[in-house]
Amino acid sequence: CSEQWSIIAAIRPEIAAMPSGLIWSWNADKGFGFIRPDIGSSNVFCHVSALVGISELAIGQHVTFDIGHDSQGRQRAANVRTAAVPGDGPDGSLAALLGSLTFRPAARRAPTKIQIVQRPTSGSALSQQRPRRGGWGASSFAGSDPICMSYAHGEPCTGSSAADRCSEGCHVRCGGVKDDTWMPVSAAKMRLLQQKWKDAAGSGSLVGAWQLKNETLQFLFSATKHNFALKGCNPDIIDGWHGTPESNILSIARKGFDTRRRSGQVFGSGEYFAKDPRVSMDYARGGSFLILCKLILGDEGKQHTWVHKHKYYVLHQERGHVQALPLFIIQFKPDSGTLGRDLTLQSSRAEATADLSALRQRMCGGLRPEEGRKDAGMTANDTRFLWLGWLDPDLLQEQDQVIVDDVMAFLSGLSIEEVIPDRNACRVGAFVKLASSISKSDFLKLQQRLYKDEYKISVDDQQPKDAVKAQKPCPRLTGPAKACRGWNLSGHAHWHMACPFNHEMRYRPTCNASFSYEELERGAKYDEIETEFLRSAPFDRQMPRIVKIRRIRNKTLETLYEQRRAYTEAKQGNASETELWHGTSPCALPELLTHGLQPPSDRCASDGCPRSGGKQLCTTLCDNTCSHCTQPHKWNRCHMFGLGVYFADVAHKSHRYVRPVRDQLGSEQYSILRCRVCLGRPYLIEGNLLQPDAMHDFVLCDDPTDALETVAEDYEASGHDAFYVRGLQGGVKRSRGVYNSEYIVFHSWQALPLYRIDYCLS
Repeated sequence: CSEQWSIIAAIRPEIAAMPSGLIWSWNADKGFGFIRPDIGSSNVFCHVSALVGISELAIGQHVTFDIGHDSQGRQRAANVRTAAVPGDGPDGSLAALLGSLTFRPAARRAPTKIQIVQRPTSGSALSQQRPRRGGWGASSFAGSDPICMSYAHGEPCTGSSAADRCSEGCHVRCGGVKDDTWMPVSAAKMRLLQQKWKDAAGSGSLVGAWQLKNETLQFLFSATKHNFALKGCNPDIIDGWHGTPESNILSIARKGFDTRRRSGQVFGSGEYFAKDPRVSMDYARGGSFLILCKLILGDEGKQHTWVHKHKYYVLHQERGHVQALPLFIIQFKPDSGTLGRDLTLQSSRAEATADLSALRQRMCGGLRPEEGRKDAGMTANDTRFLWLGWLDPDLLQEQDQVIVDDVMAFLSGLSIEEVIPDRNACRVGAFVKLASSISKSDFLKLQQRLYKDEYKISVDDQQPKDAVKAQKPCPRLTGPAKACRGWNLSGHAHWHMACPFNHEMRYRPTCNASFSYEELERGAKYDEIETEFLRSAPFDRQMPRIVKIRRIRNKTLETLYEQRRAYTEAKQGNASETELWHGTSPCALPELLTHGLQPPSDRCASDGCPRSGGKQLCTTLCDNTCSHCTQPHKWNRCHMFGLGVYFADVAHKSHRYVRPVRDQLGSEQYSILRCRVCLGRPYLIEGNLLQPDAMHDFVLCDDPTDALETVAEDYEASGHDAFYVRGLQGGVKRSRGVYNSEYIVFHSWQALPLYRIDYCLS
């Protein structure tokens, strides 16, 4: 329909000027949904009370509407009416013009039947067609060999070469992928970009934004980062704004920055980026668009120049290297040209064809129902708790009740008390609590049942405390994920989340990890951190003063973070990243910088515990077998939005959780962390909670809509990766919302500590 309306806009502008769009999602039970406008990139909230002349809507239906605002100033649809596609009247004039074109609405994709194929082995034709890259995505490089950037670009290799390498490095290439995909951002990402725009001194509200996905550029960017690391170059990454005439925007999105087009540059030959978007707007030559990029700085004077006076970043990209990765196309004012329309049109096509096919092929249970746990079994005499998986992957996009009905059909003849769907990327399983226990013999018979009369799936004993499993290493810790959310949960609120396996330190991927510090010298990155740090000053009526900034190096955590980021990108199609603040007790810093920022436990830290006691912590650092830390953690104005890792975009907010230590002179000194956080597909929470403790017991990024007074966006059935809780400032209710924004993640390797900032208050 976006394509159809683009054509109509050129023929009948008076019709296209009416606000209109598609029903993108609709929840009939709750009476709300979202409209995807035909012009623009952000969905508009629609409540059933705004409907005029109709009582119900359907996904994919075309409507007209007015833009209204709620009591907090947020946009919402008003006077919503059904609208036939113009030209469908008796005269058929537009219908004749459109001819035989077929348009498919870009509504949320209904579950599709997937052709079941034999899972390819390592020697199959399918595996041979995949790009030569390790792990998830195009950005994982290992080993001590550099990458030949000429070969990676697909250009003739200049060095003396063998089949797989030359004097410049290994021959690795990313091929067989689509390079020019851009998609409209979600409501959460639009809010994040608006906040970033404001923090960078941009004025006004953004009109639109499109996220870029270019696997070839991502591959070359990661290869450049890999080569820089081998050379010992500065590893700092920074965001930069780039302004250019509109005619260059799509070329840069597709091919990156052409080093051959440099000319007349005051501060040396290179690609210019600005810290302040207002500087880049001058280079847009009257246009309405900027490009937001991720930059690898490298060493100052070699790979980049920092022009402090004008806040410029000048990248001196070597031949073949890619130090600038375009992330977003930003529209900062209304546009009378065709670029915005073309972006909306082509992004709708990309969104309509997006799927999880690559991820499904990689993961057990992604293509068809099959055994999810090869060692599933039962050692106890009886049990009431089961895990089933993997079920039909088409259930991923269905509501929970559909999964419950599917499980009950498989377990026919048994009395069931509770079914909890287990959505895992592109796979679906289920936790089941029976009304009464079944014997071991009945359990074994249950294992022999065929799912849908055709497939063999796993039926496993899931009782929280299993003495035999407690002796076995956790398969999640030792498997590809290298993380288990249930390792420190006792299941006080969620019986199915307490993992019964062994989580001793020797099984954890950070068992032999260590960290070190490198002092950060003044330059582009120091300036960025200092600006962000002081933006929310004063702290508690006192002015902070930075004593020093140290870069944190932990190769184990860096690898784990990158693997998780690449996995998230494969699952969601993109992986939003940002740098945020985290405050904690200084006594816990050695633990966090060695083993990562772990999601908190559902138990309190005991003063008598040799590991967690005496550290001023509200939750324990121990696993779920600690005999000291057994008291359940209850809501006490902390962890308001779940038992996750919390971050802030203003340092003052995180400072409240920092405790001072005294230096040798007796002065108080504070330390705060600057972390890179992979938000993936964040879910926007923009309202107050119904009750103060409504979300306290969340241990995953589950659907929170039943706990919220108002809903800002629809929760996707395929899942989200983080909560973005937007600060309400004057609209916050005591103990039910937050004044300043915060971000919550629930996976062990979703955040990477990058810098430690030591400061004092005066």
